[in-house]
Amino acid sequence: VSGLYDPSSGKRIICGKEYSCFTKESLRRRIGYIVQETGLFNGTIRENISFFQDMTDEEIIRASQIACIHEDICKLPMGYDTVLGDNGMTLSGGQKQRVAIARALALNPKLIVADEPTSALDVSVRAQVLNLLADLKKELNLAMVFISHDIQTVRQVSDRIVVMYGGQILENGSTEDIFNHPTVDYTRKLLGVAPSL
Repeated sequence: VSGLYDPSSGKRIICGKEYSCFTKESLRRRIGYIVQETGLFNGTIRENISFFQDMTDEEIIRASQIACIHEDICKLPMGYDTVLGDNGMTLSGGQKQRVAIARALALNPKLIVADEPTSALDVSVRAQVLNLLADLKKELNLAMVFISHDIQTVRQVSDRIVVMYGGQILENGSTEDIFNHPTVDYTRKLLGVAPSL
């Protein structure tokens, strides 16, 4: 979906056009990507958010404010020029993930792909990040593909669910339909192991 790999079959369509119609640069501007391990590198916060794209300080600060990390950055002695160290070791888990969210939002994408974005976080921080993502989806009118093995997390942030197994789509429907009326055994098993709300 994010364009990092080409599919072995099928088509990818974005904004009504085949992916091949877009350059990699234009895809990066349409699709933000949030990864499980944050993907931060040993550089400044500014560099981690801009990801070496040509961005103004205003654009970087705006993305940080939207991601609710700007105030934390301002409290650091070097602010946006703070060097994070390998994988952002100078920040907490929640702060690292919010920097990653700011990076995904910095280019004003139409779509966010969030690949297990909360699996490495403790429960309280996970709830904060999920609430932030849900709020951003509504406030910015973003489309979001949220990938997770945690079925209750999926329920919290999704309008629609696509259940996949072995690279195949088994079912696709509204969140409530999938939870209330699963049609395949695999989905029933997933829901059977999930704690009830």
